Amino acid sequence: MVKIHLYIIRHGQSLENIGQATTPNCGLSPLGEVQSKLIAKFFGNMTINTIFCSPFRRVIQTASPLSDEKDVPIILIPEMSEIFTEFLGAPLKQHYPWEISSQIIKEFPYSAFREPYTANPNWWPKQWPETMEHVRARISMFYDNELQPLFTSNDHVVVFGHGASTDALKMKVCPDAQYPEIVETNAITFEYVLDANGNCSAYKTHLDFLGEHASPKSTGYGAFEPLR
Repeated sequence: MVKIHLYIIRHGQSLENIGQATTPNCGLSPLGEVQSKLIAKFFGNMTINTIFCSPFRRVIQTASPLSDEKDVPIILIPEMSEIFTEFLGAPLKQHYPWEISSQIIKEFPYSAFREPYTANPNWWPKQWPETMEHVRARISMFYDNELQPLFTSNDHVVVFGHGASTDALKMKVCPDAQYPEIVETNAITFEYVLDANGNCSAYKTHLDFLGEHASPKSTGYGAFEPLR
């Protein structure tokens, strides 16, 4: 039977999460770096076919160990980026010089943008500020344009994002799923089994692989469950 295993991962803990960021495009904290390596270890000998990732630095850094381990390039997906609202009370567009696509590729040469962002390097959203409705709209575009064509592939696909974008994608992929109460948890991994039509037949929440390196205030994880 044709099916796809889809993994949705919120980035590892960042400097912003611990109140030490000076930029909205900050990197990972030391704990986040450990979590990124544990994510790569979690996938073990599993074949990973595709890695999708937000263009934010902390998310690319989270995906990098898995990319290195599996020798799979990172596909940068602006639709999976953070919600563009404010950073430290200031509108992001007005107060931060976002790196264009070529600058990001120079820093992370094992990553690449899909068209049209290689020709039009300003990858960030046109809408400022964004609401969750805007995030859900761009997640639907990502789902239709990138994920849906893979439903008949039998592939293992990993998507790295942020709290807002991963929540929106989880709802799009498996709207009937019920999750344990998990608060401010980075590097948590959600696994879904989808059939050729994109129907979600089972899902599981993975957190135990982080062990003592789970982010503060994270509790509980779920068994692999068929949808009712």
